[in-house]
Amino acid sequence: MNFTLDLLTDKYPGETSWTLTNIFSNAVIGEAFNYQNDFEIHEESVCLWYDNCYMFEIRDQWDDGMCCGNGQGSFAGFLEYTDSRGRTTELVPIPGLNGGAFTDAEQHKFCLDSNGELAEEEGIEKAVGRIKGRISTQTPTQTPTLSTKIPTPSPIRHINKRNKELMDDEEQSSLMIKGHHGRE
Repeated sequence: MNFTLDLLTDKYPGETSWTLTNIFSNAVIGEAFNYQNDFEIHEESVCLWYDNCYMFEIRDQWDDGMCCGNGQGSFAGFLEYTDSRGRTTELVPIPGLNGGAFTDAEQHKFCLDSNGELAEEEGIEKAVGRIKGRISTQTPTQTPTLSTKIPTPSPIRHINKRNKELMDDEEQSSLMIKGHHGRE
């Protein structure tokens, strides 16, 4: 299962950045920044683990979001379910994880249950508590369900589905603009 982000940059793409963090481990499992081309669509994908909660954060360095004064930039997050061959079988929008009209940052928390379904209907805080509770009540003879599902995030791989490229951090960095020089 993957988290898929569709992002349309605004007139100042270098100001936009985002992260996806596992709430329990605080590991950043996906991120992107220093987009180069204005009004360009990006599709990013990050592998997710069941029975976990995540925090998506999108930021704008100039504190004016992605919409609307400088173009119609936007973002939307989805859960991408795949079959055994890696083909997409279902693309499910994550409720509330979309927009573009914000100031400096916007955050959205979401949880997946042990079947990979969104835990939205029971409430995020209740889902976080339920998953944390299951971990803390396990005896030493039980296998911790969460710790076996959080891999060490190294190296992060970036998937650009539009161009079908797979890049590691070093390759991704070579495509990024170093530093922020403000608006022209």
